[in-house]
Amino acid sequence: MIEVDTYNRKQGIIVTLAVLTIAWSATANAEGPTAEQREQVKAHYIAADVNGDRHLEHAEFVQFVNLNADAGIGRFGMIRRFGMYGRAFSKIDMDRNGLIAPQELAELSKRRR
Repeated sequence: MIEVDTYNRKQGIIVTLAVLTIAWSATANAEGPTAEQREQVKAHYIAADVNGDRHLEHAEFVQFVNLNADAGIGRFGMIRRFGMYGRAFSKIDMDRNGLIAPQELAELSKRRR
């Protein structure tokens, strides 16, 4: 039981870090996202992950982008405005398994630096 709890805690931390990383890379603010934006992106990730598997399927990713676009965070509005959901999803889904893992979001941020 302790191993499962530790694993879940580590996965939760990874998801949190990945969401914060994508928020940073997606914001127009050169200094990075504000604390409020980080919290919003985290909440949007959790809300969009309807099945709770900590990965975003394409439909969940669309919801994630739309929630962040509605909040005026980063470049999410541009993705929505130009209907570039598929292209954005493809750039993030490095292993082409049809899911965006938190690690893939973190990798996107590293590539953008």
